[in-house]
Amino acid sequence: MKIKISKCLQCKKNFKKTSNSKLFCCFDCRKLWGRCNYTHKCLSCKKLTFIARKFCSYDCCLSYHKKHKSWCYNPKFMDKAHKTCKERKVGFWDPKVQSEGGKIGGLRSTANQRKNKTGPWFNHDLHVANGRKGGKITAEQFRHRRNIVWNKIHFGSHFELKVAKYLIETKFLNKIIEGKNFQVCVDSIWIDFLLIKYKTFLEPHNFVKYHKNMKVLTRKEYHNWRRKILNKNGYKDYKVFVIENMNELKTVLDKLK
Repeated sequence: MKIKISKCLQCKKNFKKTSNSKLFCCFDCRKLWGRCNYTHKCLSCKKLTFIARKFCSYDCCLSYHKKHKSWCYNPKFMDKAHKTCKERKVGFWDPKVQSEGGKIGGLRSTANQRKNKTGPWFNHDLHVANGRKGGKITAEQFRHRRNIVWNKIHFGSHFELKVAKYLIETKFLNKIIEGKNFQVCVDSIWIDFLLIKYKTFLEPHNFVKYHKNMKVLTRKEYHNWRRKILNKNGYKDYKVFVIENMNELKTVLDKLK
C-alpha cells in the first residue's frame, strides 16, 4: 500500500496523510491557519473575531456607531427610517404592535410600581398629594360651574355671596380678594373668609350636613376638623367660626368689634 504524502497549508512541510488530517501536519498549524484566514480585528475593541463579523459583540457595534455618528446614531438615517416605517405601517407604527406593546408595558409598569411602592397609586405620600391637588381643582371647578358671580369673583353659594356683601357693607373687608381674604388655601382645604385684622376665619354654610371624604359630619365635628388643620399650619392664634345663617354672622361680628 502506497503512503500518501501532502504539503501542510500553513508551514508548507510534507507530512503523511491520515483519516484525521488531510490538510495540516498538526493541530497548531490548523489553528494558526484558521486565525489568519477566518478571523480579523474587531473595528471597535480590536479583538480577534470572525471575518463574517465586523464587531465581536453588539456593545462594540453600538459604541463604534455612536463614536462615528452612523447607523441609528445618524439623525438623517433615523428620520428616513421612521418615515418609511410610518408610511408602510410596520414596526412601532403597526397598530397590532402598539396595542400589544401598550398592554405588556402597562402590566409590567403596574407590577413594578406595586413591588417598589412607587407611582401615585402605590406610594401613599404621592397618593395623598395628588388627592389634595385634585380636591383643590374640583373645588375651583365647582364654584365656576355654579355661575354665582359678583365683581368678577365666583362664589360657591348664594349664602357665601350674601356674607361677602355684608362684610363689605359693615367694613370688615374693604375688598374681596381671592386667595387673600376669600377662599384661602390652608394645607389641603379652602376656608371661605379670612378677617386678617381680627385673626378670624369664617365658614358660612347654610346646609345641615358637612362632608369630609364622603363622610357626613356634624357641625361640631366639622369645626374641630378645621381647627385641627389650622393649628397644624401656624394658625393657632386665629379663631374659626362655622356660620349657618345671617343672624349668627351678625352675632359673631358684634363680638369681634
